[in-house]
Amino acid sequence: MRKHVAKFGLKLNWQLVMEGPERIVCCGLCLCMAVAVFSSVSLVYLTALVYMPAKRELQSGLMDSPVTCTTLERVHTDMCDWASCFEWCLSQPNFCTQIWSEVRRNGSELEFFGCSALNDSVCTIPDRMLVEELSCSKDSDCYPLDKRLLKRCDYYKVCPEDTNNIFACEQETCVSRRETRNCKMNRKCHDLTNQFLCNNGLCHNMSRDFVCEYSYTGDTYNCRDKRNCITLTGLFECEEGICTEILWPYDCRRRCVERIDPNINLILLSGDRTVMGKCFYGMDEHEQTIQLDNSTTVKERRTKENQKILGKIAMAACSSLEIDEAAGMIRGHDCVNGTRVPKPILTRESGVNELDWYELRNIFLAESYSTNKRRHIPEIPTTEELMIYPLAKLFVNTEMCVNTLRKECTTFLLDVGTDSRNYSMTCRATYPCFYNPAHSDYVTVRFDVSATKDLFLLTFSVPVILCILSCSCLSISSKILRISDSGQMKLRCRKISNVDLLRSVGGVPDASDLQDNEVYPFVAVKHQPPYFEINLK
Repeated sequence: MRKHVAKFGLKLNWQLVMEGPERIVCCGLCLCMAVAVFSSVSLVYLTALVYMPAKRELQSGLMDSPVTCTTLERVHTDMCDWASCFEWCLSQPNFCTQIWSEVRRNGSELEFFGCSALNDSVCTIPDRMLVEELSCSKDSDCYPLDKRLLKRCDYYKVCPEDTNNIFACEQETCVSRRETRNCKMNRKCHDLTNQFLCNNGLCHNMSRDFVCEYSYTGDTYNCRDKRNCITLTGLFECEEGICTEILWPYDCRRRCVERIDPNINLILLSGDRTVMGKCFYGMDEHEQTIQLDNSTTVKERRTKENQKILGKIAMAACSSLEIDEAAGMIRGHDCVNGTRVPKPILTRESGVNELDWYELRNIFLAESYSTNKRRHIPEIPTTEELMIYPLAKLFVNTEMCVNTLRKECTTFLLDVGTDSRNYSMTCRATYPCFYNPAHSDYVTVRFDVSATKDLFLLTFSVPVILCILSCSCLSISSKILRISDSGQMKLRCRKISNVDLLRSVGGVPDASDLQDNEVYPFVAVKHQPPYFEINLK
C-alpha cells in the first residue's frame, strides 16, 4: 500500500502506526478497572464504618438540643460489653473506660451588673493531671504531651516559661521535668524538699498543688546517698534529702486559699475557678431580677424587702464564666443551685476569712442542699429541679468509638473523665450531651444530624459515581475495541469507503491531479460489514 501511495504522491499520515495511542488506551482501561475495584471495595468497608452507624444514629431518637451532663464515676475494666470511647470501630477492646453521668436540663443564663472588687482565681493542678499516661523509650516520645499541656495550661495559669521538652522519659514513663525527680539517677534526689509522692524511685512534687495532713510517720531515708532511695515508694515528707515516710491515713487537699471579703455579695463557682465580687443586681435570661445585698444604712437593712438577702452572699455553680471588668459585668452560663449563704458561715466577725478550695465547695454544697427554702434563689434552679436521668452511660457517640486513629479517645477521656473521687479533690467534669427522652440507657457527647447526613451523602455518592463511570467506560470499551489474532488492539468504527478513509488522512488525489491513462489503485482495507477495523498500534 505504501508503495502505491508513494507512486501517486499520496500524503498519508504514517504516524498512525506509532504505539502511543494503543498505550494510552491500555492505561485508561487499567485505570478504569482499578477505580471500579477500589470503589466497590470502599462501598463494602464504608457500609460498616459509615452507612450502618449513620443509620443507627439517625434512628437513635436523640434530641437535637444539648443538655448538661456531669461525670459521676469513671471505671477502668476489662469487662468491655460497653465503653465510653475506643479507637477503631471494627475492633473490640480488651481494656476500656466506662463513664457514668448525671443528666439534667440546662441551668440559667445569668448577668450581674455594677460589679466591683472582682477576684478571679483558678486552683492549679499538677501537669500529669492535664495529660494522659504515656509509655516511652526516649524523650521524643513525650512530645505529644507537650502539645496537650500547652492547650490546657493557660486556663490554670501554669504554663511553663520554656515550652520545649516539658515532659521527659524516665523509667519508660513520660513525666513532667519541673515536678518529677528520678532517684535512680545521680544527684537527682539529694536535695529533696517538701512532700513527694514516689513510685519505685520516681518522685512527684506534691507541694505546689496539694498539702497533705497526717498523724503517723514511718521510716526515714537519706536520699543524699542514691542507693537508699532508688526504690522509694509512698508519700514522703522531705527536708534537704532526708525523707520520712507518711503513713496512712493522710488527708491531701488542694493548696488554694480563697480570701472571703465581708463586703462582697456574690460568689460564683465554675470547676476549679472561683469568681467573687460586689455587684448591684443580677438578671436571668427571662429578665427576672436577682436581688443582692447592697444595703449600707440601718434603714435599708430594716426594710422587709431586704430581709431575705440581708447579710447573705449569693452563691451559684456555673459551667463557664465570662468577666467584663471594663463594663463591671459577669456572665454565667448554665448556672444552678443558687443559694444565699449567711456571711458568718463564710467570714469571721473580725474581718477577712481564708477558706481553702475544698472547704468553700463543701459549704456551698451543704447550703445548696439545705432544707431551708428561704435561702434558695428561685431564678437559679437546683439540680433536682432540672434532673432528667440521675444515672446514664456516657458514649462519645452512638457507636462508642472513633475511626480517625488520632487518639481522639484520649482527649475525650481527659475532658470528661474527672469524677472527683481521687485524692486531689478535683471537680467533676461538666459538658453538653444529647439524650433520648424515651430511655435512659445512654447519652452521647457527639451528635449532629446534619453532619451525619452530609457525611453519608459524600461517602456514598463519590464511590458510587466513580464505580458507575468506570464500569460504563469498561462496558463501552468492550463494544468498540477488539484484539486481533496478531495481538493488536483495533478500534471498530462505522463502514466508510476506501476513498473517504484516505481522504480523512490526506492521501487521496483529486481527479485533476491524475494523468491520462493512470488508474488510481484500489487500497484494500480489511473490514467486515457493517464495521471496519483501524489498527491502533
